[in-house]
Amino acid sequence: MEGTRHAVAVVANRKQRRCCSVDVEHTLFECESWRDYRANTEATIGNALNHLSLVSYMLQRKENWRETAAYTQRLLKEKNLREGAVWQQRAQSSLH
Repeated sequence: MEGTRHAVAVVANRKQRRCCSVDVEHTLFECESWRDYRANTEATIGNALNHLSLVSYMLQRKENWRETAAYTQRLLKEKNLREGAVWQQRAQSSLH
């Protein structure tokens, strides 16, 4: 049982670290932190968000390309703001 708990903890730790990484693919298509962004985009494109559906949607019309670029920029900007706040909070905590 101890081995199982350790394995689960290792996997959870890896997922948590990955969510805090700069892995754009994970952020756009998998990360639970951005589920709402994905849901809005899926409603717009009419499909589950993945590599193929996103590229297919982008190539249909110039406006789709702009929408996709705006979605990606908003998401990554928000991610950077959140991560910056977390790092700032950690730095302040370490000073006290």
